[in-house]
Amino acid sequence: MSERDVRENGLVGKMFEREADGPCPGLLVVGGSDGGFYWSYQMAALLASHGFRTLALAYFGLEGLPQAFDRIPLEYFDTALAWLGSQRGVFADKLGVVGASRGGELALLLGSNNPAVRAVVAYSPSGIVWSGYPAADWSAWTRHGKPVPFATPRKDPQWKQLLAAGQVDEDGFDWYDFALRDPAQVEAASIPVERINGPVLMITGADDGMWPASRLTGFAVDRLRQNEFVHRFEHLNYPQAGHCFGWPNLASSLVQRIVHPADGKTYDMGGTAEGSAKARLDSWPRMIGFLHEALAKQSG
Repeated sequence: MSERDVRENGLVGKMFEREADGPCPGLLVVGGSDGGFYWSYQMAALLASHGFRTLALAYFGLEGLPQAFDRIPLEYFDTALAWLGSQRGVFADKLGVVGASRGGELALLLGSNNPAVRAVVAYSPSGIVWSGYPAADWSAWTRHGKPVPFATPRKDPQWKQLLAAGQVDEDGFDWYDFALRDPAQVEAASIPVERINGPVLMITGADDGMWPASRLTGFAVDRLRQNEFVHRFEHLNYPQAGHCFGWPNLASSLVQRIVHPADGKTYDMGGTAEGSAKARLDSWPRMIGFLHEALAKQSG
């Protein structure tokens, strides 16, 4: 396995590949609201060991990048996909995106905006676009210099009144529940996942402690069904699993409580240790099989 830093075309990433594999599909791997390599580095390395050439991509918080999760240009990721597809040993028509949490939201968003993406795996994602993090009055993403429409309760004056009165919790799920009660806002912020140019796999824990990932993913599932999505799609929802997904055989105690690098707060990821471990063990081979099948069907 080889690893190399990528500092080309404004990109901040790490490329993983096994020379012995020959030409392979390429995977862009993006983490969540840490913005760096906390999750993507390990996931990209593991995926490379299964016959892919992978690019773990940071998108804020590191030198040369925006310093906050705030209006990140989607064109940055388009550049990364084009760069990945141009690399020796990568099939340009076999590119996928794998993301987790806000990176899962991003994976769905990239797939819906860039036809070069031929498969999407989204862990603990949202089918709705949200504001920057920590809570902000602007979108997390931009396209052509304009904010991608997003959901936030801050648009409703009643939210501020309830917040001041202590009747809602800004750090809890009230944030999402309040925003999602506005049909117009939901429609505007919904990701047009039906435009994704290939199969989609979404993986969630029903007891997610970070955000209501199962419910938020449901918006994407409903949209795919309503639009009679022509590709395969699947939502794996594990009843006793929390927010942290990925590779199996990782001690649950290491990911049960996380100090978030963006705000320094400690978060309970939800789920039980056993439930999350079983979910990772079950979902991992299914995810690997999904990617091989989805990308192998494309012409090389």
